[in-house]
Amino acid sequence: MSMGKPTGNGAKRAPRGFALASAPGEVRCGGSRRLGIGKSEAGAALVELALVSILLVAIVIPMMDMGRLFYAAMEVNNAASAGVEYGAINRANSTDLTDMQYAAQNEASDFSGMTATADRRVCTDSSGSPTGCVVCASGTCSVSAPNSIFVDVKTQVTVHEILTNTAVTLKGSATMRAQ
Repeated sequence: MSMGKPTGNGAKRAPRGFALASAPGEVRCGGSRRLGIGKSEAGAALVELALVSILLVAIVIPMMDMGRLFYAAMEVNNAASAGVEYGAINRANSTDLTDMQYAAQNEASDFSGMTATADRRVCTDSSGSPTGCVVCASGTCSVSAPNSIFVDVKTQVTVHEILTNTAVTLKGSATMRAQ
């Protein structure tokens, strides 16, 4: 590539879009006018950035909201599982409904408004079907010849969406047979 074309008076002229530098063999990029960007396009990049930023925010905030809701749903279900696991360790723990509720609420400590309810079902058959079971709300009940004991924990929390502030109620439940 030649550094420039000689003009009629012997001086070199730079190729289009470039300017000759003061040092020999050095080529500088020309000003914005030489690169094809005119004065009318000077603020176009800023306008494009503003439009793309709005679009990006419009995509990211709903994604964050869905992530929060999925996280809350997992926490509610994990809390119900924690309460049931405590109650199903042995038959003695299956009567302690208060500690099952506490275990569930302790598992989801990120959500202060979470509620948990625990029940104990004493069944005469091993299937756990509701027809052969008696729900013992107090934790103790008398059933002749109980064959199996099941514990149930239900959890619930209300989470508000970021954009619309709509209340979404998430529920979790778990059931396990006491050992």
